[in-house]
Amino acid sequence: MSYVPVTDPAVVGRFEGAGEGGAVTVEVLRLARRALTDLPPVMTRIRCAVNAKDGPVLVQPADWVMAVDGAALAPRCDIGSGAFAAQWAVYAADAAAAERLMTESVQRRLMAADAEGLAVSLGAGEVVTAQPGVVADVAELERRFELVNSLSRVIDHKD
Repeated sequence: MSYVPVTDPAVVGRFEGAGEGGAVTVEVLRLARRALTDLPPVMTRIRCAVNAKDGPVLVQPADWVMAVDGAALAPRCDIGSGAFAAQWAVYAADAAAAERLMTESVQRRLMAADAEGLAVSLGAGEVVTAQPGVVADVAELERRFELVNSLSRVIDHKD
């Protein structure tokens, strides 16, 4: 990963590199304040490029009531069953795209313990995890990086 100077005022810092899944970007973003939320003013986002153009599909813990940036959610899709459906909620404007992206392999990867508590956006050319605040803990950055990288490999059928 290498630091990349930023010119966008919404980006505090950016690092770019390559993972096994593809090109990876780690960014800290400034957030516009949203009404009725007490979210931090910054967000840490990790992105990995994928070939899948369907989506985006947002997958987040089932008990969350809004997107991580305070935005409204797309319609909830009925994806998965049993333990997956109890742990995760899937949102997409295009339910058919959600069906195509949320394969059994993707669901299995999300059920791994290291994915717990993270929201992930899949498709539209990338896999993204973004959470409010600055992630300065190396182990936490590695956990998020590995999730995004491994999901990109699964989606692009490299695993």
